Amino acid sequence: MLLSINAAYYDMDHTQPPPQPRRQLLDLFDDPHVLSPQFSPAQSVPHQSAALQPHAHFTNQPSATAVTWPPHDQSIPQYGYGFGDDFELDYNDLDLDAMNKDPSATHFYAKGRKSPVGVPPLPARHDTPVPTTLTPAPPATANKPPAKRVPRVKWSFKDLKGLAAAVAQVNPYGCKHGMTQQAWEEVSEKLKEEGLCLTVPVGSLRNKMSAILAHHINPSSSAGASIAKELGDETNKAVIAALVDRVAAHKAASEKLNEESKAKARAKAEYDETGGNAIRQASLVGMRRARSEAELTEDPSDIENQPPSSGRKLKKKHRGLSKQSSEGSDEFVGVFREAFERSERQRAAEHREMTNALQQSTRVYERMQEKTLEALLNLAK
Repeated sequence: MLLSINAAYYDMDHTQPPPQPRRQLLDLFDDPHVLSPQFSPAQSVPHQSAALQPHAHFTNQPSATAVTWPPHDQSIPQYGYGFGDDFELDYNDLDLDAMNKDPSATHFYAKGRKSPVGVPPLPARHDTPVPTTLTPAPPATANKPPAKRVPRVKWSFKDLKGLAAAVAQVNPYGCKHGMTQQAWEEVSEKLKEEGLCLTVPVGSLRNKMSAILAHHINPSSSAGASIAKELGDETNKAVIAALVDRVAAHKAASEKLNEESKAKARAKAEYDETGGNAIRQASLVGMRRARSEAELTEDPSDIENQPPSSGRKLKKKHRGLSKQSSEGSDEFVGVFREAFERSERQRAAEHREMTNALQQSTRVYERMQEKTLEALLNLAK
């Protein structure tokens, strides 16, 4: 809020001389008894000419035209800055708030009078902040509906039997690396075609088959406790046993093949290491042989006493050393290659023999299980 010296001057009578264009800053605010806007009507100004005077007229001595001011209050403007017509007062926040609510009070605040239009009294200041009660915000999940619990899947003997039959047919345990998920999805599709396990995800089918295999291996295990309840009587257990046997055989064969592939990789690494050692050894032997032959030559200090020799013989001798070194390396490499090929042929023959025996035993076992299953089905009828 700006206060102009000329505006205040023309509100008074013109008995006082006009203000100087460049006078010193009024130190009216250094005295706690000067320019308080809050005073009673009884303490009014005797004359308008005393409302604003040059700095020389304000003295500490009482005079007839002196103004009686109320005690100092913390809510008055405490800062003034500028010179001449640009002199301005800096009001506090409470004064500005009161003047914003009632613009007509601005003129009276500028003159140092109390507004007759009912400006609300300014509240007392507090040195310490007033604590306020903050209402905590509701949690983010307050209005969120509760999540629906997924019902537990109930398995019947028909579902278990269909699952075992589909797994035995697709054989997801024996598929290639990276195709396991696709094989289990195929199992799920076969079950849905038969009207079984329509809402069961693929992961649940896989876990259920693992539980069936655990119960088949050890019926008293904790993993197969739920399977025993779902199978029911002994007849159902005997009917599904043949299918589970086939699944267990597929899984065991795949695990055995995995172990064989790992053993093959280990054997190949050992062969590579052996071959590298043989090559290094052959190169070292050739280097030693060349060095020993070079050391057997005569001292070069006696060359001047020897008859001159042709460069052709030296060149021929140098070729002989190189040829001997390469022949030694080729000999060791050839021995290693023969040993490696012999071991590979022997291992391949053993692998074919073991695979044939495993396939034959699997066929015999499947025929026995099929006969057992037919007999049990006939008994069940």
